[in-house]
Amino acid sequence: MPNPPLQATARGAAPERQGVRGLMSPDQFSSLISELRGIKLGLYATAAVIVVSVALAAVRTYFAARHRLDRELNDMFNQEAQILFEKNELKQLAAQCRALLEERPNHAYARWYLGRSLLLQQEWAMALEQLTVLRRKFPDWAASIDPLMKDARSNLEGRERSAV
Repeated sequence: MPNPPLQATARGAAPERQGVRGLMSPDQFSSLISELRGIKLGLYATAAVIVVSVALAAVRTYFAARHRLDRELNDMFNQEAQILFEKNELKQLAAQCRALLEERPNHAYARWYLGRSLLLQQEWAMALEQLTVLRRKFPDWAASIDPLMKDARSNLEGRERSAV
């Protein structure tokens, strides 16, 4: 709280403090203090709202950027995988899919292309395993996965019958 105003008493003498009595009544002073406390509280509340707003904006921006980056990386992977699949570079495709699945085990397209490449390499058991995991994690893909799983099962059973 600021000091009360100073008033000189005599020439060369040290000033003496004058109370607020001469400037305002105790009720006015009390009212002023109360109003200043209210303003102070309002400023604190405003500062808190600003800080929270900035924090929420930063979090929202982070998640939006992360989502966009994920989408872009997925698009890049899908394009690369499609090119390798079309060129019949199945071993390289399988290696890239496995590497991505190490980092992100729920990456649908990596598991999809891994299962398809294993099918074409006649690795029936491994293909069936990948497709089963994919089917369990992404049931809405069933229409695309089920025929491949059926093919892998029939080839696996045929190989087992011919081995006996």
